[in-house]
Amino acid sequence: MSQDIPSDMKFAFITMSLLFLMLQSTVHAASPKPESKDSQRYITENLEITLRSGQGTKFQIIRMLRSGTPVTLLETDKTTGYSRVRTSNGIEGWVLSRFLSRHPSSKNQLTELRGKLTGLEIRLKQQAKELDKALSQVRKTTADNQELLKQKASLERELKRIKQAAGSTLAIDAKNKDLQQKLIASEHELQRLQQENQVLESNNSRKWFLYGGSFAVFCMLLGWLLPKLSWRRKSNWNTL
Repeated sequence: MSQDIPSDMKFAFITMSLLFLMLQSTVHAASPKPESKDSQRYITENLEITLRSGQGTKFQIIRMLRSGTPVTLLETDKTTGYSRVRTSNGIEGWVLSRFLSRHPSSKNQLTELRGKLTGLEIRLKQQAKELDKALSQVRKTTADNQELLKQKASLERELKRIKQAAGSTLAIDAKNKDLQQKLIASEHELQRLQQENQVLESNNSRKWFLYGGSFAVFCMLLGWLLPKLSWRRKSNWNTL
């Protein structure tokens, strides 16, 4: 036979169960939800809202967030209308959910567009400078090409002149060689004539020697005959 549980024990058990359930729900509500892929939020336009340490105006203000400030959404409490966020420098706190937007404010977008426009203008100026530099290089290259063409034409004229001079030199050299050959032939002919002259002179000397010898013999004979002839004439005259 079971014993009846005292009423005070029942009351204590029920009280403990309720406290446990309340504590569990509080812990579950306080535990942060995991960040979703689309957790980036922005403070809405024309506002400067408070970042508080808790969900409500009674909690301490950590800092003020200007319109367009990017924050990371950590969790949202639909009951209180607050969301826990983290700033770019790591500060966490609570803000009213209605002041969060998925897109940057138009002011920030305009600022971003102005920044992009400024960047594009800078790039355009840089490209214009590079284009001017490239055009200057092209003009310089064109001028260099024209100068090279002039130098080429001058070198071609100089080469033609050198070829002509070389041709003239070769012709003169050939003529000199021909004259040298003729001179050598003339020298040989002169030597031959000199040799013949020497031979003739030698022959003439011999002839004159023979002529002189013959004349001397003739004179001797004449000298020998003349006395003979004179004696005979005298003898003949005496005989008569």
